[in-house]
Amino acid sequence: MSDTKVRPNGPQNTEKTDLPKKTGSPLDNESLPPGTLKTDASNASESRPDASESHKLPPEQTSLQPQDTSRGASLECGSLSSKRPMLSCDRELHWYVAQIVRPQLVHLRDTLEVCGNLLRHNSPDSTHGPPITLPISAGASGALSGVLTRDGPSVTKMEIQVGDKRLARVAKTLRLVQPLPLAQVAAAAASVDDALAELAQARALFAPGSRAPHAQLVSQLRALFAAIGAAKVSLQLPTDPALVFPQHVTQPGSFAPNCGSRLAADVYVSQAEVCLDIKALSQVTEKPWCEIDAKGKSYADRVRDEMSAGRTPEIEHTGWRLTRRPAEDYVARCVTYGGHVVMVDRKVEVSSADPVLVSTFTKLDSVEYVVGAFMANIETLTRGEESEK
Repeated sequence: MSDTKVRPNGPQNTEKTDLPKKTGSPLDNESLPPGTLKTDASNASESRPDASESHKLPPEQTSLQPQDTSRGASLECGSLSSKRPMLSCDRELHWYVAQIVRPQLVHLRDTLEVCGNLLRHNSPDSTHGPPITLPISAGASGALSGVLTRDGPSVTKMEIQVGDKRLARVAKTLRLVQPLPLAQVAAAAASVDDALAELAQARALFAPGSRAPHAQLVSQLRALFAAIGAAKVSLQLPTDPALVFPQHVTQPGSFAPNCGSRLAADVYVSQAEVCLDIKALSQVTEKPWCEIDAKGKSYADRVRDEMSAGRTPEIEHTGWRLTRRPAEDYVARCVTYGGHVVMVDRKVEVSSADPVLVSTFTKLDSVEYVVGAFMANIETLTRGEESEK
């Protein structure tokens, strides 16, 4: 068996874009301090507490309700306590929440809504955009060539010319008959919905007059951070084994011609690229290697389990039909797939950068960075406030 993994070259209808690195950029391309986004002029005009006066007490007190210190530090955003003098870190924390965090939550919400629309509708708003057509090419080898069309969380069209000789023994052309779901895109969209729900709770906690404890604010930001991270992971790699061979089984009738169990085709997302993995299979008919028990494990699976446990299994490998391959070949290559035991004779994998998925990943990465900066800064200021008490 030989494997080939290539990326398309030659003219494409999209430009390959590398995934972003955390460079400190917020949601737009302007350079701003960590944890901030571009704000309205009204927000930018408000001044930060003067460092030279940070040790001084405020000239007047407010008439706000006293804080219940028995429940831990709480945050009355943009206000001062009437029961104790305002400390420098306390002033800094109130300023940071009122002038930096609170205004930017609206921008984060808008960006997440755009991400959800891109994943579901191929456009930044709720109107359905055109499907995304991607080139499929194995480059100079010519093993595979054609086009693939993605519409939201599904591959709706695919026409492939098979140039690889060993794959061509199974099929010289492949045409998608029924849509293939892209579970990772659907999962990413669901995680964006979760992030929007967490963000709505965060906005309530950070609202003017909120007395939520600092720990609760950080905890809510952490939940938002986790939801954004889950959406990113869905676009980075298929973490669910059921999405790829051998647990994912190509349904009969998905392609024309119908190749049955002789061909496996996986379509998944990796690093914001749509990947097509095609394998030519041969069914194992020799006993005991072809046998599958009630638990769905083949004889080769059970042998490998014993070897993993540190035991030396006694292998049944007799009969004239088994002289063509050594027992080690069966142990290494036999795979349980769709109720049969098969061997992979040939594998070709190609990938094509999806501009909409790349754009979505970039936006999610920026939002994740900003939320992470919010958490770190609030935790730092909270520790400083506690040390000054």
